[in-house]
Parts: sequence; structure tokens; C-alpha cells
Amino acid sequence: MAIQNMIGAPVTGENFYGREIELRNAHRYLNERQSLLLSAPRRIGKSSMAKRLINDKTDEGWKCVYVDLQGIATKETFLYKLIDAFTGVGIMDKAGTKALNVFGKALNFVNGINLGDQKLELNDQALTEALFNRLSGIFDHSKDTLIVIDELPLFLSKLMDENGKNRNEIEFLLNWFRSIRQNENSHIRWLFCGSVGLRNFTNHYAMSQSINDLVDFELGELPPEEAKGLIEALAKSYKLSIDKALIDEILDQLQWPIPYFIQLLIDRLILKIPNPQTRPVTHEDIEEAITALSKSDKFITWSERLAEYRNLKSMAQSVLDHLSVTDDSQTKDDLLKIVMKNQDPTLIEEVKEKITIVLEMLEHDGYLIRSDKYRKFRSPLLRRWWANKFID
Repeated sequence: MAIQNMIGAPVTGENFYGREIELRNAHRYLNERQSLLLSAPRRIGKSSMAKRLINDKTDEGWKCVYVDLQGIATKETFLYKLIDAFTGVGIMDKAGTKALNVFGKALNFVNGINLGDQKLELNDQALTEALFNRLSGIFDHSKDTLIVIDELPLFLSKLMDENGKNRNEIEFLLNWFRSIRQNENSHIRWLFCGSVGLRNFTNHYAMSQSINDLVDFELGELPPEEAKGLIEALAKSYKLSIDKALIDEILDQLQWPIPYFIQLLIDRLILKIPNPQTRPVTHEDIEEAITALSKSDKFITWSERLAEYRNLKSMAQSVLDHLSVTDDSQTKDDLLKIVMKNQDPTLIEEVKEKITIVLEMLEHDGYLIRSDKYRKFRSPLLRRWWANKFID
């Protein structure tokens, strides 16, 4: 079956390409009853990997559930999302249905509102904790189960007040998940992933102990042979004639061969060459495709995501603006000088501490790559786009 060029959306079935080493290691961890934190920059393929694992484990007879928190911004909606996901999928114990009914009745006492209305307001922290603790008691820990929680850090970022006054509420939610994972002899495994780094979030707000039992599972760029194989498979599906030298050139141009970038480039070539049987792809086609992408809106989420950096956004923006107009790598001291411009010199120690955090976040989120003590944009394509968007 021909592979489809699915840009941006999670891929499944025949469209899921490669990742053989990562799949093998993920299965090994899960089979050893370990829960995972899928750590990777945005657009790397986290959701596709999660759904592939669900498919594999379902075939093995596991109970599996996928909870997507994209667009969720309140505790109430979060609670209903969990209840909806956990209902009717066989992960409750024998008393689970009865417990859920009791749980629903408990909710009815809050302003007389029932589950179906989705208008419950959990303003009382004690009530919130009681309801979540009751929910945690209905799991059946005796069955092999995989629960994927996608976009948890994005939800927590939205939930956190600007001034962090509700920090304790967010920490409770993280510890609530941890308490379920700590159930002795539990056969439930968890996979947490998202486009915003959970470790970035927990480290920033000093909550790292709430996830210190999770195994960090990294998902990086495609290995060279898999990257070449994906280009060849997509080219074959769309009848593009690309010789091996040009495939090497594509990978050299990208430098960071993640599926999303490869798919974008192939899409540009398909648009440019509507009748590929008439001629092969040329060097000029690739150059024009790269230039078009660097001036497109395909990377706008990379700028929008800086909002999640909150009070560190302007510093992160300054670092990226500066690095986008130079091919040279920069040291932390070089970047410190940039962000200190027009600032009170007496604040230098405070700024030093903040830029250390910012650089770690930008590296984890895929903006930058570090070699020894030097940083630069991980992707030349993203660097060109950033310069076109914010500098030129």
C-alpha cells in the first residue's frame, strides 16, 4: 500500500514509517511495568508514536485509552474528559461502575448540576481533591493497561494563574497521577506526552518530584537511513523522481530530518511538479521549495508557543531573534550580553539565572541545539523562517 503524505496530523497504519528502535524500547519499558514521559520537541511525531503503541498493545490484548487534553483549560472540563475516557473501556474494577455512579451522585450535590451538563465549578479545593481521589479508586490494577495522556503540560500551563497563586492545585493534579502510578503491583502503565515539555513545566515551578518515577523516553530525528527511506517512500507514492544525490542534498539542507519537515518539503515538490512523469526533481526545485517554506506560515506555532514561557517569553524571543540572523553558534555569555542590552546592570545575576532556564527550555523544545558551550538553531529551515518572520 502506498504511503500518504499526512502533514501535521498523527499518522497510523501503513502511514507510520520507521521508528523501529524507539518502538522496540518503548515496548520493553511498558512490558517491564514502567510508565513513560515521551520527551520530544513539537512536530516530532509524539502523538503518532503514542497511537502506534496503543494499536500494538491492543493487538496484544491490553486495555488501552487515549486522553487528548488539547483545548482543555479548566479543572471541570479536565475531570469530565477523564470520566468520559475511562468509562466503558474495561479499566475499572468490578465495583467500578457502581463507584462511578456514586461519583456522579456526589457531583450532583454541587449546585445541583449533574455530569451531563458539564457546568460543574470546582472552586472548593477540598471538594476537588475529594472528587479526584474518589475517581482514582475505581481503576482495575490487575489488567495490562496503557493510558496515554496527551498535552497534559499544555493543559497545566493554561490552568496556572499568571502569578502562580494556584500552584498547589496544579501540584495536586500531578501528584494525583503519581499516586495512581504508585499502586503496588499495578499493571497500569502511563504514557505522558505533549508539545510543551512536562519537565520544563515541572522544573520551572519546582514540582519535579511529582514525575520523578517516569522513565524519560526520547523521540528524536529520524536516523539517516530511515529519513532516506521516508523520502523514497513518499516520492514513490506521488511518482516523484528523486535520485539519491538529491535525497542526500535534501537531508543536508534540512539537517534536522524529522517527519514533519520531510513531509512539508515533499508537499512543496508535489505542488511544483504536478506532472512528475514528465521530468525528475532538480536541485533548483529543492532550493525553491526550501525558500517557499521559509516564507510560509507553516511554522507559526513555533512563535505562538513562546506564550507558554510566560515571564520568560521576551528573553526567549531576544535569543531566537539574535540567533536567526547568524550562522555562527553563540555561547551563553554571548547571549547574555544580547539580553542585557538596555537593562539595569545590577540585574545581571538575576538575568544569568533566567537565561540558563530559557536556554534549557529552548533546547528541550527543539528551537536550539547545543554543542559543547555553543548554541544555534537546530533547524536551518526554522532559522530562515524566524529571520523572515521577525527580522527582515
